[in-house]
Amino acid sequence: MDLEEADLTEANPQGAPLWNANLRGADLQEATLDGWNLQGADIDGANLSKADFEGADLHSARNLTCEQLTSARNWELAYRDEEIACGAPIPEPPLEGAAEGDMLRICVRWLNPSLGVMLSKALE
Repeated sequence: MDLEEADLTEANPQGAPLWNANLRGADLQEATLDGWNLQGADIDGANLSKADFEGADLHSARNLTCEQLTSARNWELAYRDEEIACGAPIPEPPLEGAAEGDMLRICVRWLNPSLGVMLSKALE
């Protein structure tokens, strides 16, 4: 997906396939990216100020700096590589340490957060 220099201010890209996306120079200020798969995305020069990265998967993200990442909210809760630990512990990936009964819920939420919320409510 090519989103180079796109204005995604305050965006909430529910369901958007952002892995390997071109986000070079994109404006993601205050975007809600929590829980989204950004693996391999090129984030060179993107504005991440106050974007919410809780649970986002940034493994293999390209051209991402600690300066960019730490300008975001909940950046320390994003799954990321050691190169962008930025002085904070890296959370355990969602499937590691999960109880067997939670595996389906975690997988569905990871693939489709809206469906994952519905499944979680149905299983309660």
